[in-house]
Amino acid sequence: FSSDSVRYVNYKKTYMNYYKAVPELTALINKVASDVNEEFYFEPLEKKQSNRNRVKQAEVFAQNVNLSMTNFSTIVDIITTGEGYGWIGKINQAQLKEILDKYSKNVETKEVLMKMDFSDEDALKPRKYRYIASSTMENKFDEYEVTHYVQRVNNTDVKRFDKDEIIHYKFYDE
Repeated sequence: FSSDSVRYVNYKKTYMNYYKAVPELTALINKVASDVNEEFYFEPLEKKQSNRNRVKQAEVFAQNVNLSMTNFSTIVDIITTGEGYGWIGKINQAQLKEILDKYSKNVETKEVLMKMDFSDEDALKPRKYRYIASSTMENKFDEYEVTHYVQRVNNTDVKRFDKDEIIHYKFYDE
């Protein structure tokens, strides 16, 4: 990995260490993050339809992933390091087909399942949303844009994330 990305991750780790070590800084950042992370609510995208069930599903999802605390942690990261990351846990079509291959014993059942349309919104919707510490994340670029993300924990545990698995928040976008 390039020295620039390592240097940048080290800067973020240093900023986070300041946040943890200086109580006045911690209190200030926590207060701002608390003010920004106010109560939230969900409403239908299309005003003409009630979509009460979708709103209810969104509320249940937010409660299951503890969205308020996750947002608070992400906001603290954005203020402290300039970036925040969230992981979207969902099953893609390739993973779904792999699971079907592995666990379908009956050949006829397997053939029927493989022919089904798994582009259904409910089958492939996000199941989890998790906070990822920005001081562990590197952005990997090609000539023009981010191609993927790499998380390094203790410089030994390395995990690669595709672009569509991560929500990347930036304090300032050039």
